[in-house]
Amino acid sequence: MMQPQFATKVTRAGKEVERFEPLVLNERICSPATLDQVHAMLVGVVDSGTAVNLTAAHFKIAGKTGTAQIAQEKSEYKLSGTSYQASFVGYFPAEAPRYSAIVVVSSPSMSGYYGNVVAGPIFREIADKIHSNRLEMQTGLAEAATEARTPITYSGHAGDLRQALAGLGVKSEQIGEGEWGDHHGRR
Repeated sequence: MMQPQFATKVTRAGKEVERFEPLVLNERICSPATLDQVHAMLVGVVDSGTAVNLTAAHFKIAGKTGTAQIAQEKSEYKLSGTSYQASFVGYFPAEAPRYSAIVVVSSPSMSGYYGNVVAGPIFREIADKIHSNRLEMQTGLAEAATEARTPITYSGHAGDLRQALAGLGVKSEQIGEGEWGDHHGRR
């Protein structure tokens, strides 16, 4: 918990007179036991809850879906005047979090309005793209490639990777599903 701060410095005639450093009031927002329980619930949302459609092949995602009705100015929440806001907030990889994001879609017009249907797939695509582009997240695949002496590519659009590897005469297989996938080359 941080102390609210309205200014970072005071200047006079273009010169800094005083600087205000951020002040931490409390390092933790909850006990480790509470954090473990919340983490388990957020992983459960994706593993077996409302966002089971976001399960990733090579890493776990933890998060929470959200769907809200937004009242229009004069119609309140009457059916004809209601719009929705879909959201998904999460982090990955859940076992050792490195990235977090929130996706909010206001007034979704296609394929429903629930957070897991509208915002969740956007989050999943972002997570897939980041995961496939970060070598440090690919340690298991890198070790397998070293042992087998086969090339592995980690990033890029799945269709483009297939085409490039085929052009090089390298047979490949996609590991996992999705538009942005890991490919394992084999000789």
